[in-house]
Amino acid sequence: DAAQRAVAADPTSQWAHHALALVSFYRHELDAFFAEAERAIALNPNHAFPLAEFGQHLCFLGDERGIAFVKKAMKLDPFHPTWFYIAITVHHFERGEYEQALVAARKITMPRLYWPKIHLAAIYAQLGRDKEAQAALEELLKLYPGFSIEILVEELRKYNATEDRIQRFVAALRKAGLPE
Repeated sequence: DAAQRAVAADPTSQWAHHALALVSFYRHELDAFFAEAERAIALNPNHAFPLAEFGQHLCFLGDERGIAFVKKAMKLDPFHPTWFYIAITVHHFERGEYEQALVAARKITMPRLYWPKIHLAAIYAQLGRDKEAQAALEELLKLYPGFSIEILVEELRKYNATEDRIQRFVAALRKAGLPE
């Protein structure tokens, strides 16, 4: 409701459309997400943060436009936050390009964020680097005690992941040793 009121109060506000897009995404209203994200970008196509955030969400959906948005955001802001690399990591992981995914994941310098640990554990497991997968998993469980395959599936569904994508992550994290 607040995001809709913000858009109604100022239809030219990129941030209002940005907020409404994200609300729509997490409510699994993807048509509304796409419409609001496109409107927000049209209002300011050179603002790195919304481009990267929408790009990341598009990557979670498997939409090829996502990686282009993130790369554009990186060019617009050469001192961008390292979370921009999450989308790059997901993009490469989804394609089985584990070495490239690892390079991107290692650039994320957010020690209290658990998603990079999930990605690292999955990537290392897929590369057959069991000790490193286990170390990443241990770091994950310190940040998120009790994290399990069941919680992973719930988290991925929040991000509108398809069953195929969910199973890809589940298989990798089972290989890494994540408990059910």
